[in-house]
Amino acid sequence: MEVCMVVGSHPCWEEDYRLAALKYPTHKVCAVNYSTAVIEADYVATVHPEMAFKFMEPCKNNPILYVQDKGQHDGIGLKLPIAVHGGSGTFAAAAMAHIGFDLVIMCGCPIDGDGGYARGTAMNRRQTWKSTNMSRVKYWQTNIPESKKKYPEIFSKVRSMSGYTKDVFGGIDDN
Repeated sequence: MEVCMVVGSHPCWEEDYRLAALKYPTHKVCAVNYSTAVIEADYVATVHPEMAFKFMEPCKNNPILYVQDKGQHDGIGLKLPIAVHGGSGTFAAAAMAHIGFDLVIMCGCPIDGDGGYARGTAMNRRQTWKSTNMSRVKYWQTNIPESKKKYPEIFSKVRSMSGYTKDVFGGIDDN
């Protein structure tokens, strides 16, 4: 079974990743956006092609870059024609399932409105989102189930270790 861990930059990423790696020690890693600063990746995925070069700066092993095809920034990464909503973490999970992984596990991508996400190249710079009432979080939480319905063949391969995305996709033990 080919497994990919999609690593986001929520503060829970390290614990999520550690627990998932205990169950699936042989896996590839897809870093989401600025999480390239904290983990060596085989793949990088983003819905922000205009930031792709910035996200790739910390990478030492020349990972493969995937971007959502928005018809802009030609020549940046491999564009996937998957129009999923829910931020770069959800896109990264869909992209890894789309390219052929049997199981994709989201780590540090809870999309639950707490804890903050990385800003800048250092993980210690965070914007704290204290509530699921924030419009961006509401938008993602509304649209993640829609993407799951639209692409069942893709999202049936996705699990999450924490938060709202675990509620939607299930955990690695189907709980």
